[in-house]
Amino acid sequence: DIASTILDRYPDDPTAGCPFQTGDGLLSTGAQDKRSLAIFGDIIMHGPRRALAESMSKFEDVFSYRFDQIPDNATVETGVAHYTEVKRSYKHFIVIVMLGHQVAYVFSNPSPTRSPLSKRAGDAELAKLITSYWISFVVNQDPNHTGIEGAPTWPNYRDGPKNIVFKRQGSFIEDDVYRKSGIEL
Repeated sequence: DIASTILDRYPDDPTAGCPFQTGDGLLSTGAQDKRSLAIFGDIIMHGPRRALAESMSKFEDVFSYRFDQIPDNATVETGVAHYTEVKRSYKHFIVIVMLGHQVAYVFSNPSPTRSPLSKRAGDAELAKLITSYWISFVVNQDPNHTGIEGAPTWPNYRDGPKNIVFKRQGSFIEDDVYRKSGIEL
C-alpha cells in the first residue's frame, strides 16, 4: 500500500521527474530514474528544507529560495543540481574546491580563469541580483535592500510559505507548494 501511494504521488511521467524542466528525455540509467530521483530529492533536500522553513518561521525570519537556472553546460543528466548557484557546474566542483575558487551567481565571478558565468544574456544580471540579495541579508538581516530597481521583494516565510525563484530571464515569487502531496507523505 505504501509503495502504491508513493507511486501515485510521483507519476510515471518523465516531464514531472528530476532533473526537473528537462522534458521527457530519459536518463541513461533507466526509464524510472527521473521518478526515483524526484522521490529521493524530496526526501533528502526539498522536504527537510520545507519542514525547517515552516518550523523556524514560527520563531524567526526565514527567506527561502529555489535556484532554477539550468547552466549552459547542463544536460538531461544534470539539470539544475544542488549548489549550482554557487559553483559553475557539478563537473567542475572538485577542481573549484581544490583551487579554493568561489564562482558563479552568488559571488558574481566573471573571471575567465575561475569557471566564469556563461556569456548568455541575463547571466550577469542574475548574478548581480543574487549577490545583492546575499550582501543585503548579511548587512541588514533582510535581503530586500538590493538597490536594484525592479528586484522582486523576497518574501519572509513567516508571512506565508513562499520562495523566490531565481531565473536568468526573470526571477519571481512562488507559493512553496510544489510536489506538496509527495513531500507531505
